[in-house]
Amino acid sequence: MIEFVNHSSFILEYGSERLICDPWLTGTAFNAGWRLLSPTVLTPRDFDRITKVWFSHQHPDHFSPGDLRRIPPEVRARIDVLFQKTIDKKVVRYCKGLKFRSAVEMEKNRWYPIGTDLSVLCNPWSDRDSWIAIRAGGRVILNVNDCVIETDAQAREIARQVGPVDVLFTQFSYASWAGNPGDAQAHAREARRKYDQIRLQAAHFHPRYIVPFASLIWFSHEENFFHNAGMNNVRDVAEFIERELGCEAVVLYPGDRWTPGAAHDWRSAASKYGADLERALGGGPVDRSAPVPLERISRAFDSYLARIKRRNPVIGFIPGLRTSAYVTDYEQVFEFTLSGMRELPAGARADVRLGSDSLYFMVRAPWGANALSVNGRYSVPPGGDRVRFFRFFRAGDYNDLGYAFDIPWAANQVAKAISRRLRSESTPAIHPAP
Repeated sequence: MIEFVNHSSFILEYGSERLICDPWLTGTAFNAGWRLLSPTVLTPRDFDRITKVWFSHQHPDHFSPGDLRRIPPEVRARIDVLFQKTIDKKVVRYCKGLKFRSAVEMEKNRWYPIGTDLSVLCNPWSDRDSWIAIRAGGRVILNVNDCVIETDAQAREIARQVGPVDVLFTQFSYASWAGNPGDAQAHAREARRKYDQIRLQAAHFHPRYIVPFASLIWFSHEENFFHNAGMNNVRDVAEFIERELGCEAVVLYPGDRWTPGAAHDWRSAASKYGADLERALGGGPVDRSAPVPLERISRAFDSYLARIKRRNPVIGFIPGLRTSAYVTDYEQVFEFTLSGMRELPAGARADVRLGSDSLYFMVRAPWGANALSVNGRYSVPPGGDRVRFFRFFRAGDYNDLGYAFDIPWAANQVAKAISRRLRSESTPAIHPAP
């Protein structure tokens, strides 16, 4: 039996085991950028019936420290945590610190038995993510959540490891920056990509049921509220799944229960989500940020540079590391280099436009740049370059994953460059026949 919790979270109940995936119950995520579309029924005290919790990755809409802390300590002591094996080990350490019964680091390509006739496989994906396959009583449930599967090769590899899929849980709308305010074409392209990805997954996994989820949020800040207009509607996606893919759509509202194989009418849940969305958007943005003093941002950036230089000794040899930003609440452009932060003359080019609160969060939190890229609380002015902006702050995000721009990294880059050069020189030139 499956009980839907919210957004990316559901409970699989099989025998005596109750596995919950990615619980985010309340509050905002990504620096006040997102809110849940609908209220959660499950409470922290309800975890007394949970035996296992799996986190796909450390994004706060999947791994919510505040919600985990609200689980009573005596309940946490009876729950096992499952998580992908990572270099940084932050999630595992955090859960051990909260005194969960155990925190298992799951090896890639390995099925783990967690109950009678119940086993799970978790494999890592890009941008911190991972997917999980669950074998329960002869059925296979595949939860790919935020994993961006967009090539045949990627889908084939998952299908090879998992086998026939009965139920597919997959993201159905964009959940990050999708273009500037007013750029409806860019938003439509991003939204359409999700349809293409669902189509690709259906073609390779051949699921009987598809559960569109992991997009049941709304952009709640005044700086990103415009993104809501282009998001996919769960009703439209469900109709697409049945009409064009030939699969059965399953839309679940928080608290809904469903057993695979049982008949399901998704229209009731879709109507509830539609009403919730209309209510949320009708009230306008609810999150706003007060300006952060420039002196505080400058001090935080100096601390950021000191930390980055200490952990990444070869970063100074990476060419072109500089960027600029127009800070909206001060109407000033600032340049960022490895030497520091300085104000530029009025009218200077900026790579992005953003508020001082977002800039402060970026340089203060190790994962700040990643959070900004997801919450979309910025825009790109004429002549700007968002790729250059995030490239400058990539080191912090890289370090947050446990990596560093150090001597071993540099040696590896040189080895790769030499290998590419040798392969290129060993390939004979092909000339057209005379």
